Amino acid sequence: MTKTTLALGILIVALSGSIEAEAQIRCGTPQALERFRVRALPMPRPSSTKTLDSDKYPLRFHYPADAAISEQQGAMIMFFMEQAWHYSVDVLGYDAPPGDGTAGGDERIDFYVEDLSYMSAGGVTVPETVSYERSDRYALSGYVSLDASAGLNCETVSHEFHHVIQMGYDGAEDPAFFENTSSYIQGLVCSGVPYVGWVLDTFQQSPGLAIDYFTPGDAYQYGAYLWLQFLSEAYWDGDPLPVRLLWEGTKQVSSNNEPDYLDAADAILKADRGTDLWGMLSRFSEWRLVAGRYDDGRHFSNGAAWDSGATVAIQDTHNANGRINDAEGLPVAETGTSYIMLDNVLSRDALVDFSFDGDPSASWHVQAIRLAEGKGRAQVVESGIEGASGAFTFPISGDDASAVIAITNLGDFSHDPDLDEWTQAPFKYSYEVRDPPDTDTGTPSAEDAGADAGNGGDGSGCGCRAAGLSRGRSLLDLAMSVALAELGM
Repeated sequence: MTKTTLALGILIVALSGSIEAEAQIRCGTPQALERFRVRALPMPRPSSTKTLDSDKYPLRFHYPADAAISEQQGAMIMFFMEQAWHYSVDVLGYDAPPGDGTAGGDERIDFYVEDLSYMSAGGVTVPETVSYERSDRYALSGYVSLDASAGLNCETVSHEFHHVIQMGYDGAEDPAFFENTSSYIQGLVCSGVPYVGWVLDTFQQSPGLAIDYFTPGDAYQYGAYLWLQFLSEAYWDGDPLPVRLLWEGTKQVSSNNEPDYLDAADAILKADRGTDLWGMLSRFSEWRLVAGRYDDGRHFSNGAAWDSGATVAIQDTHNANGRINDAEGLPVAETGTSYIMLDNVLSRDALVDFSFDGDPSASWHVQAIRLAEGKGRAQVVESGIEGASGAFTFPISGDDASAVIAITNLGDFSHDPDLDEWTQAPFKYSYEVRDPPDTDTGTPSAEDAGADAGNGGDGSGCGCRAAGLSRGRSLLDLAMSVALAELGM
């Protein structure tokens, strides 16, 4: 976060004292977009008697005389509007949104105030017409309305302004992505970090849902901004650039939404980062786990500060002892993940033989994540399972608080958010936790064995990415490495 952003954040907080501080995150824009798409009449613009124009950008704030908004408060809302424009257009490089002709008096982007309680929204961005300012895209123009009670704050203003930006790129895009992006941007504009607490909690408590899952009025699609933060931090060193690249990649000249935002994600990852959408989603299943109480300082930049509700939901928890056969996992939608925890309550050194049998109509990604919880980095052991079934063995040590198996449904690698199909696929799993064989041979430690199991020293093997715990050697560690070698891991 730059000093300028920090200073602006402090100023925003100071100015917000006389305005409703609790931002109402629920947004009426998906409802307004749906009305436009089915060719219903657009929502009429609210009446206004007072206006305030920006002297920096083409922005106008309208409010009625009876709205009990003072000139000082009106100036504060304009400040929020200008900051949203400045950050999105001047700093991040998004295209300026299209003007709306003479609606609202001229081509300025218009913000209004009204009572939006009838749609339980803090704000709404209303598309009114197709814009032909640019010939390379299906763009829409319209206006923003803020709820008089819950929408007069930085979060709602910046959230809705980014909807105006988005409509200028692709008015046909999936509504989930509209909300993912606006939630991500509002955090950056208003506080310098992409964090919106209670909606993140909702997203993290339902990891088995599709990343594009959308239900009107639900908080899930807002909390799903997390995958954009992950994309930025895991692949672009924290730069928000890839989110803009996604919108640039969604452009098309008609209302037929191809390419969609997941197509765009696949394209930019292949072009710039040597992976694809499916590799990114598999890695995301690790990152969304290693945060909050499991944070190791190597994943989300603000992960240690998340509240307990933002810790990802674990489907099943077992003691890292004994065995289980053919346990039924909670069905998982395409692009979603289920988490199975083995709690190392005895702080034991052991080997885990894990087998997986998933719905054969889908491809699956399976990995074990060893969590040290304050004692070191998380370690990831890839299973090497391809397709719908397989087995692998991984070590746990006394320093591991638990090991979590993350099981991600990749479907048939053609998931389309426009279809709104979120069918969940079942799976079964079995495991046995056993002591490593007794040996005193001088071979590498369990941690090194985990790393070699994935990388083979030459990049071959099952793809384990050990994240660098202590390289101290013990007899049990050595025994585990020997067992892995015997198993060909």
